[in-house]
Amino acid sequence: MNLGKYIFGIREEDFRRATEKERNDQFLSYNLLSAMYFILVIFSTVAGGCYGLLIFQDWALAIPSAILFGGICFVLLLLVLFLNLTTGDAWLYNTMTDMTTVFNRHEQEDLSHASNHQLHLIVESHEQEIRTASMASPDTTPTVSMIFVSIIKLTLLLIISCAVANGMELWMFQDQINESLSTIKTQMAPIQSGILNQWTQEMLDPPVHGEFTFIHCQSPLMTWEILAISLGPTKVLIDMLFYCLFLIPFILVRKSRQYAHGAYLREIAIRDISISYMSFLLTQRKCQQLEEEIKQTPPTVS
Repeated sequence: MNLGKYIFGIREEDFRRATEKERNDQFLSYNLLSAMYFILVIFSTVAGGCYGLLIFQDWALAIPSAILFGGICFVLLLLVLFLNLTTGDAWLYNTMTDMTTVFNRHEQEDLSHASNHQLHLIVESHEQEIRTASMASPDTTPTVSMIFVSIIKLTLLLIISCAVANGMELWMFQDQINESLSTIKTQMAPIQSGILNQWTQEMLDPPVHGEFTFIHCQSPLMTWEILAISLGPTKVLIDMLFYCLFLIPFILVRKSRQYAHGAYLREIAIRDISISYMSFLLTQRKCQQLEEEIKQTPPTVS
């Protein structure tokens, strides 16, 4: 099953020049990455539903909240993954981002009489040259802009993972939280004075429209405080596990040889270079043909 087709758009024709082993390895790698991505989106959707129940205490509003939060995380995580899907071969990356040296080969060459087949042979020869050179290419050297963008992506991932971790903890430990809230409510029942005590009592009372649906508290901030106190150091450990879970795809796509140095990104980069190269040759041929026509056309005097 080609699961990567639905997320990364991987197609069979992308590997027409790759070996059978490379093709199988790439399909497996991107299938695993896609499965991991879907798991993260599912976690995000469940966390969004928990936030909806916590705030609205109503399933009718919690379900749209889950879909909204899951959709936002779907887009943001996909954005981070696609921004990281860049070939790690320095020579190939530099050629793809700056083709001036390739175009300069044909500055003085006469292409006006070249056929489409001849131009296609030039592009194919260059494709093979790129493919051979990229095999021995070193890794790309990080620049200031790349480091800055990586920091932004890393910060975005940590924010998403923190939000998802808190939502999942509310779902996993709702019974313990409700027991703690019940204990607080019982101990505060005899107390009648104090604005803070009255506010706390009001937050622990069921909402006007009915009973509690999820967490027995109307204040999200108070709920998170009770969650942190109830779990103690365990909460930090769970948060770190979710951070690692969200960072694994980011690190894999950036550093693993199956992705940054894999056949898929290599072939996609070569295809983009070939399209740009062919477009340049066709444009150069047309410009030279027009230039010849202008020279051959006698000037008209009105």
